[in-house]
Amino acid sequence: MFLSSTPIEPAIVDYHLRLLADVPDAARRLSLLSASDATAVSLTQKILDRPRLLERVRAAIGDPALAHLSVFNATPAGAHARGAARIPLYGCDPALIDWGSKSGSRRAFREAGVRMPDGAENLRDTRDAVAALAAIKARNPVADGGRW
Repeated sequence: MFLSSTPIEPAIVDYHLRLLADVPDAARRLSLLSASDATAVSLTQKILDRPRLLERVRAAIGDPALAHLSVFNATPAGAHARGAARIPLYGCDPALIDWGSKSGSRRAFREAGVRMPDGAENLRDTRDAVAALAAIKARNPVADGGRW
């Protein structure tokens, strides 16, 4: 099953199915569900806000022992959705999400004494990135982005 905020164009689905060895079997097994909602609310929240959609998800899952929820960003709402769908959630614990970021990884490397390229942390926008690049160039005028 694939669940999305908005419906996926059939041509896109067909294109991806053609990349598989057994197109008829993959097409038969694929269930596409959509919240039909393009707002800037997380997909997880959209599912939780729609009991009928959640029931359709449960029905599409079939045997919960054979399913799991894979997410890009695990959140407390995702954990709630996992419970509501009665399947395991595969994703990073939200309390640990910072360690998977570039800034968190740089902190972990530094704490472990691992060498890493010069860089910056906690950049939030273009202005931060430009300032970080200028600081790197000031520290190392011959920095070319390809050397340690």
